Amino acid sequence: MDENKCYFQHIDIPYDPKEMTHLLERYPLIDSRFDFMEINEIKELLPSLFNWFESKDLEVDHVFLINHRPYFKQDIHRDYVEDEETGPRLAINIPLNTEASDAVTRVYNIVGDATSNAKRRTENSVIYSKFEPEQVTKVTEYFSTGPVILNISKPHSAWNNTPVLRGLLTFRFKKDPVNLIRKNT
Repeated sequence: MDENKCYFQHIDIPYDPKEMTHLLERYPLIDSRFDFMEINEIKELLPSLFNWFESKDLEVDHVFLINHRPYFKQDIHRDYVEDEETGPRLAINIPLNTEASDAVTRVYNIVGDATSNAKRRTENSVIYSKFEPEQVTKVTEYFSTGPVILNISKPHSAWNNTPVLRGLLTFRFKKDPVNLIRKNT
């Protein structure tokens, strides 16, 4: 399976919702957050999720906790990928609050040979590349209704078009979870 052809795909993950409640008790939603999380702490808070990862031979490499304020439009960007040819390029994003399920993530293609300079999120030094709207064309979008595999090497932008805070966890793996992508993607 060529994971580069995948923009996103919804995925069923059987995890205990009570565990997410415990996570939100420790890390309540705030207006803006992009925090690198300690894997062992998240594993302790979300054992059913990590058991599922292990059952699929997925080794978590990074976890980020992301919050967006109401009506926030994220810059169109492409996340840093260690190696453009080999990845890993696929992340699993899990929404934390159903109240923001109308928030949308749009995924784009780059127009022609448009390029972008690498930027750093100053609060945590995570590298990303920002694109201007005229440098991309929208290909698809999805709502924050459940877990999603997202190709982070494609330009994308989350738009919290809801009146409530939006929270999600994003997991990056040592190897791309290509075994979870349907063949028709």
